[in-house]
Amino acid sequence: MKKNLVFTAIAGFLFTLASCATLPQPDTAELNGEWNVVSLKGESPKTEESPFIGFNLYEKRMYGNSGCNNMFGELLYNRESGALSFDHIGSTRKACFNDTFEQPFLSTLSQVKKLKKIAKKKIGLYDADGNLLITLEKSTAK
Repeated sequence: MKKNLVFTAIAGFLFTLASCATLPQPDTAELNGEWNVVSLKGESPKTEESPFIGFNLYEKRMYGNSGCNNMFGELLYNRESGALSFDHIGSTRKACFNDTFEQPFLSTLSQVKKLKKIAKKKIGLYDADGNLLITLEKSTAK
């Protein structure tokens, strides 16, 4: 009986601790704007230009740079569930020599199904299985 009580108390404490650590989803004003790509599947980008994703939730549009070319497309975001998806992604066609980042990055965007806030100015983009695909940090550039 004592073992069950101790186990229940520990489990309750851990559940409370975990739920307190959950950050709220970013609202529209917080998410809008540009976010620098910190990592793609755990790897830092090594590109000609700094890749970023821009969110315009009012127009349901995304834009940015994929390391060499500019990109654009549609986006859907549901704050309550954290659901996020990109659609009709296009890009310019500038020649990108020795680029190993752009194509994997663009194909990974189509796998994104969820967004989670992971720190004050950091968000993660996840696939349907909950795997972290892309880490973004809010741009300070104006």
